[in-house]
Amino acid sequence: MNNVLNNKMYAIFLNKIVLKHKINSALRAIVESGFILHNGCYFLKSLYNKQTHIKESDFIDLTGFECFINSIHIDDYAEIDLFEQAILFADELIKLWKNQKSGLVLKLILSETDFGFNVKFHTFRKGQDWIVEDELEKFEEAIIVMSIYS
Repeated sequence: MNNVLNNKMYAIFLNKIVLKHKINSALRAIVESGFILHNGCYFLKSLYNKQTHIKESDFIDLTGFECFINSIHIDDYAEIDLFEQAILFADELIKLWKNQKSGLVLKLILSETDFGFNVKFHTFRKGQDWIVEDELEKFEEAIIVMSIYS
């Protein structure tokens, strides 16, 4: 089964969460740090600055590098309503990306973990898949993959 939702359904889904929850201030601060562009990769500045020991050469491709740096465990920043916080973080990230007007597609991956939820993202590069979308049902954990156009 391949599930897809359009922007209208996403808005309904999001509005139901936003009515009851506000994004955690620590998560908001991460998004508000903005994007930086480094060697063809987009990173949230606050996440990039924490990973000074990681080099592009440590990875087989740019997508792997971006996903490693642009990975956030929601439970490291919030204690309750982890799914809702993950969705609110993703929504803030989507808004920021759309304002970039880079013309590139951002792949956002929200997945369940043993402790909560993880959000990862990377720019789309042909032939460099972090997740093969046709194989989502093979994952043991719950997962959402979204394509965001700037």
